[in-house]
Amino acid sequence: MEATTGEWELLDQLRDGVVIADEDMTILYANPTLHRMAACAPGTLAGRPVDILVPADQLRAHRAGVQRVRAGGDGPRLRGPALRT
Repeated sequence: MEATTGEWELLDQLRDGVVIADEDMTILYANPTLHRMAACAPGTLAGRPVDILVPADQLRAHRAGVQRVRAGGDGPRLRGPALRT
C-alpha cells in the first residue's frame, strides 16, 4: 500500500484506532493507537490477519460478515465513509 509521508503521519496522530486491510483481510497498516488498544508492540500488526483484532465471542459473526461482503452483500455500517484504493 502506497501513501505519502504526510498521509501516514496524519493517521499516526489520530486518537482513534485505524486499521487498513487488503481484500484477504491481511493488515496492511495499523496506527499507534490501534497497537495500544490491541496491547501489541508498535509495528507488529502489519502482515497479520484482521481476525486477531476481533474478540473470540464475535469472531464467527465477523467471518460471516466478511463472506457476505465478498459475495456482494452489504457490509458493516461504518461511522464514516469507506475509502477504496
